[in-house]
Amino acid sequence: MTLNDREKKIALGTGIVLGAIVFYQLILGPLIESRAQAFDRLDKAKADLATDHQTMSSSRRLAAEFVKMSGPSMKHDAPEAEGQVLNAISEWARECNLALGSVKTEPGEKEKGFQKVTFRAT
Repeated sequence: MTLNDREKKIALGTGIVLGAIVFYQLILGPLIESRAQAFDRLDKAKADLATDHQTMSSSRRLAAEFVKMSGPSMKHDAPEAEGQVLNAISEWARECNLALGSVKTEPGEKEKGFQKVTFRAT
């Protein structure tokens, strides 16, 4: 069986189209999809990095501000710290013209290496 010119051209065209479809389905399509996923992951990583840089910079700034604000006034001894907080609560109540009946401290438990103390003002 021999093919004439017209049939050869139709067979060649069909072969090229089928080859292009197979090439796209097996090679080019997955490659384009994985490239798009890689760019999405890269964009997400860049956004995470920018957020992390912002968090680090604000953390440094806030830590320095905290040290400046607290200065030597922060007490490390629990009874001294309690007294300092009680004085601050009383001073705050005077400034706000509030009449405090009592301020009670409740014993607290250790949490993450710190002694937790609860104050109840009525």
